Order: sequence, then structure tokens, then C-alpha cells
Amino acid sequence: MRVLYVSACGELGGAERSLLELIIAVRERGIEPMVVCPPGPLSQAARAANVEASLWCARRMSRVRGWDELRSLPHIARGWVELDRTVRRFRPQVIHVNGSQGMLWTGPVAKWHGCPTVWHWRDFCNSPRAARAMARGADVVVAISETLRASAAEVLGPAVRRLFLVRNGLADLPICDPQSPAELRRAMGIPTDAPLIVMAGQAVPRKGHAVLLAALAHMVAKRPNLRAWLLTTAYDRAAASYARWLQRRAAELGCENAVLITDGVQDIAPVLRAADVVAVPSLREPFGRIAVEAMLAERPVVASAVDGLSEIVAPDETGLLVPPGSADRLGAALNQVLEDRPLWRSRGWKGRCRALQLFPIARAAAEVVSLYATLGCGPGPAYRFDREGVPAG
Repeated sequence: MRVLYVSACGELGGAERSLLELIIAVRERGIEPMVVCPPGPLSQAARAANVEASLWCARRMSRVRGWDELRSLPHIARGWVELDRTVRRFRPQVIHVNGSQGMLWTGPVAKWHGCPTVWHWRDFCNSPRAARAMARGADVVVAISETLRASAAEVLGPAVRRLFLVRNGLADLPICDPQSPAELRRAMGIPTDAPLIVMAGQAVPRKGHAVLLAALAHMVAKRPNLRAWLLTTAYDRAAASYARWLQRRAAELGCENAVLITDGVQDIAPVLRAADVVAVPSLREPFGRIAVEAMLAERPVVASAVDGLSEIVAPDETGLLVPPGSADRLGAALNQVLEDRPLWRSRGWKGRCRALQLFPIARAAAEVVSLYATLGCGPGPAYRFDREGVPAG
């Protein structure tokens, strides 16, 4: 069975990594995949995993006016032509679209070819009217968390034909040399005995970097050897500008000597294993992939009690949850973990077991392939879902 996976982003952020891991997993279940995306790390990683990748010129589509709108028309037309050529060449039985931007591009092409379409809903909606229009072109909409499924149901209403919950699945972290975390600390100038807080995520305000910096400003007064490593990924000029602002903000708060702000890394596993605690202070978070990765690395998570994060972290077992936007509560929770690091290290196995039980990539792949079967073109029997679109087995 041939499935074309469409991503309008060629980078390798959380949504794209989740897509690639899903593609590799469904391939083991009889799916013949192809990825179509802009040039960049996603296509490179796909080809490294022996997944065929077709490149196209998709760029972010947004509401523009006047001359800017006219100038964008040739580019939009070219993007649709390239996508149409890929569909004609690959002849997929299903088109699986990753994210809203991908659905904006794919909807007209899929309708033209009469190809069943799965829309993977991965983020909150900024334009309900556009979302409802896109949903009418999707045979199935898949949400990655219960919070996001409820949000999609409210936004889309009767426009959505079938809405299903398929929680993100993650591949297990690669095996790491036991010495790698200590070597990484030395390479980054972090003392071996220094308490280390790690945060990783895109350089956008909703991730809550500023909240963490405010918490750190109070923590370093009592913990002069404290270190925090913020890995920020900037995909555009606005994100790069925000990352530079974070550097200035740390200096304004007087905690710049305790804070290391760098670009993201391809392999997050050694970074997480070098940490004593992982902070996820997001103001909004449709899922929270980094929280699951931290649990796989057997590290406690201090996260905002918001959206998908509340479905991931088990308070007092795998970490702590705090109100979003509260620097005081975030700092208190981080201090609580750091004050008893041996206890939280001993609970690390609980976090890993929870991650493996609730978010295995094999489960996500099985559910997605079963959804293809509900379209009449899957390689196996359809999975059972209840009336709310939640897997029932």
C-alpha cells in the first residue's frame, strides 16, 4: 500500500521528527511510504532511513494583501504543480498530511485526484474558518492528544467527517555510552557536580523560556553553582530574534553566568541524560514530546499543568506540574527536585515505564495503519475505535 506523507516544513522539529518515526514504523506494517517536503533536514533524515523523499517548493502560506499577495501567486501555483506531479508519479492510495500548512497545500491536489486524505492535526488552530474549510477536504482528522482532539472537535464541528485520537508515539532513545553525559558536561563547561536544568524547544514565546529565566534569577541566589542549558531551535528570523532577546533577558536578570543558550541538537539523548531535571514551562502545548523523551531518559520533568503536558507527566511520580506562567511556582518545583536528586533518580524508572506504556511508536503505527483500513485501503483489519474516536483496544 502506497502512502504519500506531506510536510510543508523541511526542518526537523518535534512534529517532523514524530512524522518520520511514524513513517519508519508503518513501513514495518506493509506501508510503502514517500515523503514530500521542502529541502532540509527532514528530507535528509528520511533518505538516511531509506525512505524515499521528493522535494518541492512549499513555503509558509498566510493571509497577505495587495502587492505581496500578487507576488506570491506564481510561487503558490508552482508549489501545487510540483505536488501534483509527485502524486501522479507515486500514485498513492492515501495522502497523509502533517499539520495545517501541509493541508492548505494538499487539499486541492488530493481533491483533484480523488485520493483519500488523512490530516494529522498537530497544533492549536489560529483560523477556525480556514480549518473548517480544510477539514471538508479530509476524510480523517487525527489528533495527537486528548486536549487537541477536544479542541479540534470544538473548532471543526460538523465540518469534520471523522475525528480520531492517536496519541503521539516515540521511538525509544538510542543507547548512550555511560560516559557520554559527563563528557558532554565537560565539553560545555558545566561542572560535574553542578545541578543542571535542561530545556529544549523551538524559539517561540509560548514555550515559556522567559518564565524559566525569571525562575532561574531567583534560584541562582541560593544555588550559585546552578546551571541551566536552554536548547532553542530557530527556523525563521522572528525565532532567531527571540533567541537573541533571551540572551539579553538573562543578562538583565543577572543569571547569564548560570544560563547556557545554544541551538538545538540532532541527538537529544546525551543532553537529557546529562540533566538532573528537565523543564517544560510551556504556556500552551498540544502534546509535549520533550517531556516524553525526558521520561525515556529516566529524568524527572517539571512542566506546566497545561494541555497535552497534563496527559504526560504523572505528578509526584514522574515529575511535577505547575501553573503555566508562574515563575515562582516553577522555581519552587525545580528546587524541590534538586534538593532530593537521589529520590528523583530512583523514580526515573517509573517515568520510563510510563513513556513506554503510553507513547510507544508501535502503538501509534498500528492505530494509523488501522485508520487507513477504515478508508477501505489498509493492509489489515480496521482497529476498533469508540464513538468519541478514541482507540478501544
